[in-house]
Amino acid sequence: MKRIAFLTLENPEGFVIYDSLCIPFFEKLGIQVIPIPWTKKKEWSNYDLVVIRSPWDYQQKWSEFIHVLKTIQSQTLLANSLETVLWNVNKTYLRALKEHMFPVIPSVFLDTIISPKDYQSVISNFNNPYLVIKPQISANSDNTYIIESYKDYKHLKIIFENKPYILQPFLESIENEGEISLIYFNGEYSHAVKKTPKPDDFRVQEEHGGRIQPFNAPDDLLAIANSVIQYLNNRLGLLLYARIDLVRKSDKWLIMEVELIEPSLYFPYYQDACKNFVRATLKWYEIFSRTVI
Repeated sequence: MKRIAFLTLENPEGFVIYDSLCIPFFEKLGIQVIPIPWTKKKEWSNYDLVVIRSPWDYQQKWSEFIHVLKTIQSQTLLANSLETVLWNVNKTYLRALKEHMFPVIPSVFLDTIISPKDYQSVISNFNNPYLVIKPQISANSDNTYIIESYKDYKHLKIIFENKPYILQPFLESIENEGEISLIYFNGEYSHAVKKTPKPDDFRVQEEHGGRIQPFNAPDDLLAIANSVIQYLNNRLGLLLYARIDLVRKSDKWLIMEVELIEPSLYFPYYQDACKNFVRATLKWYEIFSRTVI
């Protein structure tokens, strides 16, 4: 392997991207790594591997994004695979996890604006008057809101009336305990971080003022994430990278998201994170390059 493309976005202003921290580790091995916006036309066969890293505007033109990934995968190796992206791009994948008995945050998937009666039914089933509403295809907490009433919900009609969306209960633990992200490379646990929002906010991303810090994951949390990773690798094939986001409700951990497309991997928050990623990338390439005809 001589050249890797890190798929990113054209305008990174306002985003916190850590991937450049790992580039020197590749360069020490004689491997050139080039960040390339996914919107730029390239001869992808010039790269031994394309790794999806930070195309954090893809949700705005996700069908075009999928078309680009199809082109890439037809010319070279793509990590994670197009099959993985198609499975993970819509948050309805949470249904599949729930069907396999994983502890998933309660979710209702909708395509249209519902009536006051149906809205009240959702609140009753969640046993929580505060709801989170967000698109089924989303990133960076775009168009994500907390709603406290049907009036709030109807006020967002212009955003969601023609866009499939998801309703979930708002968990107060996000404000005080935060959200935990566990990062895996090639199915092996690497490190974890805790993400907490700034005061008077619920979004945990750095772009929204969230605070990130290293986290020592307890055994019960690791057990859930490990079982999810095993299920995903069996279903989708070996994943170069994966991030499992969980939150606590009372004494239980619930899966908030499974990030397999373009998650931040929080390289600065664990000393060996880049080393683990580089080692995993070389191993992943060695395995899958043998299958390329």
